Amino acid sequence: SMDGVLNIFNTKKADGSPLPNIKIRRNDYGNHYTTVGTTDANGLLFSLDQPNGVWKYRAEKDRSYQHIISGPNTFDFQTCNFKALVKHTDGSPFEGIETEYNDYGNHWIDLTGKYTDANGNASIELFAGDFKFRAKKNNTYQEKWLELTTPGSNGIVEFQTSTFQSL
Repeated sequence: SMDGVLNIFNTKKADGSPLPNIKIRRNDYGNHYTTVGTTDANGLLFSLDQPNGVWKYRAEKDRSYQHIISGPNTFDFQTCNFKALVKHTDGSPFEGIETEYNDYGNHWIDLTGKYTDANGNASIELFAGDFKFRAKKNNTYQEKWLELTTPGSNGIVEFQTSTFQSL
């Protein structure tokens, strides 16, 4: 027997599999959030000590956020899969290109593995939003935006190099 209102926080990757180690916070006033806890290996967090009433909860991953206003006592947070695809001038995949996304100001976070794979891909799971991505090669870079608004969705931002020849 337990007293209190049971809140269940569930965090999932874009493909629906569990997303562990995600901090859940509750907005207690203005721009201030208090920590509720961190999801377990199954992407779950159970809490009996949240105050009654309507509250805004936030899940955070790599400086991306999803907010849910309380209603029923189960909260499902789900990321999106953001993918960067880099191609050579001829359109073939470009392996080994450094890729990152801008989380705020002048701060950039590497995509998974930091460099593109043999298929020219690098990716990162973030909560839905509008983010700037960058591909870097030989001290040059391209930046492009990709916005995903639906949790669980996938999106691709494409980059392509150019070949310069001196005459």
